Amino acid sequence: MVFGDGSGVYVPPLDLLSWYFRLPPKDIHRPGIKEGDCVIVHSRNDIYLYPLIFGIIAIGAIYCGTNPIISCDELSQQMQAADASYIIVEPHLLDLATHAAERCGLGDGAVSVFNPPGRPLDSDNRFPKFEQLLKAGEMDWISLNTYEATKSTPVMRFFSTGATGSPKLGEHSHNSLVASTLNFISAWRRPTQGNYKMLHWVGMFHSAIVKMTGMAIKNFYTIYLTRGRDLVSLLEAIPKFQINEVIVPLPLLNAILKTPDLAQKHYFATLTRVLVGQHAISTELRDQFMELLPPDAEILSCYGVQEAGQIASMPCSQQLDPGLVAAGVCVSGVSFKLMRLEDDRKATQTLSRQTHGLTPPLSPATSFASQEEVGVQTPGEILVRSSGLFTKYYNDPVATAAALHFDADGDRWFRTGDVGYVSAESQQLYVVGRVKEVFRSAGGQLVSPAELEVMLLAHPDILDVAVAPVPANGLLKPDDAVQASASVPRAYVQPVRPDVKEADIVEWLAARVPVYKQLKGGVIFVGEIPRHAWGRFVLRDQLAQL
Repeated sequence: MVFGDGSGVYVPPLDLLSWYFRLPPKDIHRPGIKEGDCVIVHSRNDIYLYPLIFGIIAIGAIYCGTNPIISCDELSQQMQAADASYIIVEPHLLDLATHAAERCGLGDGAVSVFNPPGRPLDSDNRFPKFEQLLKAGEMDWISLNTYEATKSTPVMRFFSTGATGSPKLGEHSHNSLVASTLNFISAWRRPTQGNYKMLHWVGMFHSAIVKMTGMAIKNFYTIYLTRGRDLVSLLEAIPKFQINEVIVPLPLLNAILKTPDLAQKHYFATLTRVLVGQHAISTELRDQFMELLPPDAEILSCYGVQEAGQIASMPCSQQLDPGLVAAGVCVSGVSFKLMRLEDDRKATQTLSRQTHGLTPPLSPATSFASQEEVGVQTPGEILVRSSGLFTKYYNDPVATAAALHFDADGDRWFRTGDVGYVSAESQQLYVVGRVKEVFRSAGGQLVSPAELEVMLLAHPDILDVAVAPVPANGLLKPDDAVQASASVPRAYVQPVRPDVKEADIVEWLAARVPVYKQLKGGVIFVGEIPRHAWGRFVLRDQLAQL
């Protein structure tokens, strides 16, 4: 069952299920969409996106969702990168989409309006309407008669986050889509009795949402979709619809904690589970948020990347290691291993209790010349092998080759660019940062900015924070050993209130980390931390301008 809170539309489970198997409308070909074409869908969340997406797939075209908050320049760039031949757009974004299409050499005939039934529409009548497609007759789905055809026929393209570089366009096959959806069904088991309700605020351009909906249909959960990102409306929807589970990124969770009007128990009284996706979370911050939840509720961390089918580890309730909340263990159909980092081959470093159970020093990886896996308690780059692994980065063979690692048996593993370790006590995965973001400290150790950010967010006076390296020269005591090109951490802090003191933050962190991770570069207070769209990742290249 799915409910669209912006429109008041309710769709019974059998009707939703029929959309997955319904024959595509004949008129979907009328605008000029043909097998193999890439179709951009540019819209906020909507229940009726499901028949649209699967109608595109059914005729043999390729679905590509784009973030509805991006600019015209960004949309045209993404349309060109995807080789899009058609765009279907929400009415209020029509002008932006037509300008973007013109920049790509596409005329009005390549644009269609997404107007679900019963929605008002004032747009130009020269554009085909989605409502007309739903009234059309039906035609046969394309037929894929061999296993190899399911693996080689593309079905979806998703842009990466661009967290540490330009976004890349991952292409997934029919086989990948089905396999990764089955992985979701296996991993995200929920109560089988009663009406279990999940709230989805993440945009449907995100690869996880389509698969999570398949999981919900299989298990007869109820999904409530939100149209926007207004935090108050999101929280009000939880008690209004008796929501049991939400997925939130760490910055959003922290914003709730640091805003007194939002950190109210009545918003969370029906929750039994909160999942923190794409970010590590400190046990200290988790414990603070747990005070807002019912006694039997839990906060779990999950881990995955879209190139590997989105989900890689299953959240676990058991928490034996202090410091970070574990990302869990592998889900069915997924394996991971950690490869020794290039600079780390000379010595095996183990967790120090001085780090409060977080990560030992990290090292940037440039190659896997040693082909050596690391053991427990040792950091390494996370590689994922999955039945839902993507096919390639579209039109980018260099990036594809760099992202894939082939083992001695010829199996493909995806290099996530994330650093983690497996705990010797719990045997669970802990994700602690990005390979490209680590830097060398004055004493020669390596430091992960993401690790320090996770810890600093637990400070009661920090609303948001980013950490970056600055040159160590001139910032350390004369008797401190300083290696060439050494750096020290500096925190860029968005404070809760204007009278927060730098010394308080520096001393607070110094009590929790070894000396080489302390904020020797000081603290700079800023009005806002620059983040990637939807607030998930820090735009680190912009920190120097603050």
